[in-house]
Amino acid sequence: MDTIRSLGNAGLWMELGGIRVAVDPICRHTRGVYQTTPDHIVRALLSGELPYGFPELLLITHDHTDHFHPRFIRMLLDNHPQTRVVASPAVLEKLRLREHAVRLEAGETLTLNLCGLIVTALRTVHDGKGPGLEDCYHLSFLLRGARSVLITGDARPDLENFRPLLPLGKLDVLAAPFPYITLARVQSRLLPALAPSQLLICHLPTDRYDGRLWLEAADRQGEKLAQEGFTVHLLREAGQTAAL
Repeated sequence: MDTIRSLGNAGLWMELGGIRVAVDPICRHTRGVYQTTPDHIVRALLSGELPYGFPELLLITHDHTDHFHPRFIRMLLDNHPQTRVVASPAVLEKLRLREHAVRLEAGETLTLNLCGLIVTALRTVHDGKGPGLEDCYHLSFLLRGARSVLITGDARPDLENFRPLLPLGKLDVLAAPFPYITLARVQSRLLPALAPSQLLICHLPTDRYDGRLWLEAADRQGEKLAQEGFTVHLLREAGQTAAL
């Protein structure tokens, strides 16, 4: 059975056709709005403990601290050097790696055949405005095997950001932060264009710091989308697992 498990915040552990894929798996940051990776999950990832094991494929969307911790990721790779890594040149420089540095202009794609999956990296524009956001080197990833899974990272939820992927065929799972279901423009344009059968929503705020009631909005819109025929998984807690 294919599954996706939350590692906390935007971190995802996927098992797709028996292939173990980690996306932005370890973060440590000072933004109390979002989770950091729990210590027990960090220990399990670094030692290859069940229910994880070591990833065969590691994808990093960008180098913000709520998605990427260079020291822990370097430790993971030292413990399991067979893991294949796909990331931006900036991320790989921090990891002292050269493998699969993705050098793309905005809107360009690169497709690789790795670990039995077809991996398409797309240079996307990070959501938000201001320094460190609009100029962030950000990647989204489309994984294709028995299923197709799009991992948006923090990409701006606009149709133009993902238009290069539309010719690549049917999308089974969209794994994305909560604005992908709470913003009206996404529901009217992007979701119909991508047409995923399942929505996996991560990067949700913690209860303690949800002063803008984003969780309530995500719950409400998730229920609405479920009534429209989507299967919706809200990954609110680290360790929570969705069966695909």
